[in-house]
Amino acid sequence: MKDAPLRAAVIGCGRMGVFTSEKVQRTAPAGWMPLSHADALDSLDAYELVALCDPDRDRLNEAGEKFSISARFTDHRELLGQVRPDVVTIATRTDVRARIMRDAASAGVRGIHAEKPIARSVKEWRETAAELHRHNVKLTWGALRRWHETFRRAHEEVRRDETGAVREISVEFGPGLLLWVHPHSVDLLIQFAGRRPVEVRAQCEIDRSALKGDLLDQDPVVQWALVTFENDTVGRIGTAAGMNLRIGCENATVTVHGDGASLERRLRSRVPGPYFSEYDEQTFAPQYSAAQRALLDLAQAVHKNASTEVTSDEIEWGQRLLTGIVLSGLEEGRAIALDSIPEAFTITGRLGEMIA
Repeated sequence: MKDAPLRAAVIGCGRMGVFTSEKVQRTAPAGWMPLSHADALDSLDAYELVALCDPDRDRLNEAGEKFSISARFTDHRELLGQVRPDVVTIATRTDVRARIMRDAASAGVRGIHAEKPIARSVKEWRETAAELHRHNVKLTWGALRRWHETFRRAHEEVRRDETGAVREISVEFGPGLLLWVHPHSVDLLIQFAGRRPVEVRAQCEIDRSALKGDLLDQDPVVQWALVTFENDTVGRIGTAAGMNLRIGCENATVTVHGDGASLERRLRSRVPGPYFSEYDEQTFAPQYSAAQRALLDLAQAVHKNASTEVTSDEIEWGQRLLTGIVLSGLEEGRAIALDSIPEAFTITGRLGEMIA
């Protein structure tokens, strides 16, 4: 028997919640559209979009008209109490996101899809994760490359026996802000390394006047980061542009070009020697976008009481990495052991008047 659609609500009706920018719609490769929470939910039979929430009444009404939703709220607690949705998606700023997740869990929501960055500190994430676990709430999140078809195919390639062990992973997203950009980077490093990160060295552009004790009220630009994993895999974040991901293995190099536009493999030749001379490149026409696939993963987890494709531990490792990058940057690139970072150290992600 087919599962009944899950009743879903979107909290946060901005760019990621409802209104995908025209530039992204024009330039994104295959597999990215639909991208916004509301567009993806509305496109899937697994969900019924029943309510919207945003403190900006004008934006809320515009979103409501776009999707013909009459249940509109400016306070998420009223939405949770009156509508009692099965699933909520959260596309707010990070300063309130973790609190909304905890409120949703205690209100009986069964599944949450939350934007990144998911928290501002390891402590905030651990408190939120404990509440989700207490109420058996399933979770997916906005590091969507985990669910994008080309990145998924790359992950399959590096797990093939002929490819050999992963030695190095490089993220080429250009100069990027820590919380606006690099939750994606650290999640890719963690996913492809397949192990826990243990140490990081980094250099960042940090305004020290924004540092007050264990609070950095800024979103620093990451110049570079070097991560060591349990299995001795090395992860690199640099300033090379192109939105590429390169995975160097014992017998192959696997590259995702242009944020998922194509997948390239270079394999060791059958002729003895040091070169990876066998070459192929593929493009894909996925049935579902990354956002759709993440939401389908969530729906399946809710219906079957199963896990999603991301774990609480992986999210915590990413939060530790982001914190460690800042701490290393503050100490001129000194190696930071991720198990020993202060869990209350908070990064607001402030950029001018905006917060990540």
